[in-house]
Amino acid sequence: MLGKVVENSVGQRFHQYLEKRFWQPMGMESDMTMIMDSAGNDRESLAGGGYLMNLRDFGGFGQMMLNEGNADGRQIVSQQWVREATNADPSKPFLQVGAIDDYGIMTGYQHQWWLYPNDEFAAEGVFGQFVYVMPRVNIVIVKLSYWEDAWEHGKAAESLDFFHAVARFLK
Repeated sequence: MLGKVVENSVGQRFHQYLEKRFWQPMGMESDMTMIMDSAGNDRESLAGGGYLMNLRDFGGFGQMMLNEGNADGRQIVSQQWVREATNADPSKPFLQVGAIDDYGIMTGYQHQWWLYPNDEFAAEGVFGQFVYVMPRVNIVIVKLSYWEDAWEHGKAAESLDFFHAVARFLK
C-alpha cells in the first residue's frame, strides 16, 4: 500500500523513484535491489521492507538519518522530515516512547522508525536486522543477523544492550 501511495503521488514505479531520488544521491555502493511481490511487469515493490543492502549501505542510510537527512553534503530528505520521523506525534500518546511494551522493551513508533529513550531510533527488520541511531553520542550501529523466528524478544533485548555497551565504550 505504501508503495502504491508513492507511485500515485510521483507518477513513477516505487523502486525507480527510490533509486533516482534516494539511492543514487546517497552514493550507495550496491545496486538498488528490493523484494517484489511477484514476477513479471505487474509486480509490486514491497515498500515497507525488503531492501537488500550491504552493511556499508545500511550504515550510510543510518548516517544520513543521524545527519538530519544529509549525505555527503547533499540534503536527501529535509531536516524537518527527519525530526518528524524520529519523534512520536505528540497528539498520539499510544506512539510515545514508553507507550509500547515489547516484552519489557519500552519503545515508541513514528513513520517506520522505532523510537527509544534518549532520542535514539532504529529501523528494524524481521529476523534481526537493525540500523540503530544514537544522536547524543553520534553513533550509528548496523547489525545484520538471521534469527530463526521473525522476532525474538530476548535477542532484541541483547542487541539493544550491546548497542548501549558500544556507546559507553566509545564515549
